[in-house]
Amino acid sequence: MLHSTVIKGQVNNNGPKYQFRDIDSLLELAQEKITIYDKDWDDIARQHYLQGLDRFKNGDSLKLKFYSLTKTKARTGDPTIIPAVAKAKMT
Repeated sequence: MLHSTVIKGQVNNNGPKYQFRDIDSLLELAQEKITIYDKDWDDIARQHYLQGLDRFKNGDSLKLKFYSLTKTKARTGDPTIIPAVAKAKMT
């Protein structure tokens, strides 16, 4: 069963919570990389922490969040797409 990404700061009860600033930081850091390799996610997590954001997020959790954003589709009947999702898809 797939869980949809909730942009308002909540992920399913098993995962970490993301605030808008966490998502913005993640997308900015990901855009700085031309190609993101597995080892780069730990660097992104370190930079994320140095920006004063959530220290409990590691490379794997940021990677999962990023890919969940890129896989998010617009809802049926709603042609608009959440800005964070559009930004992730362009990365």
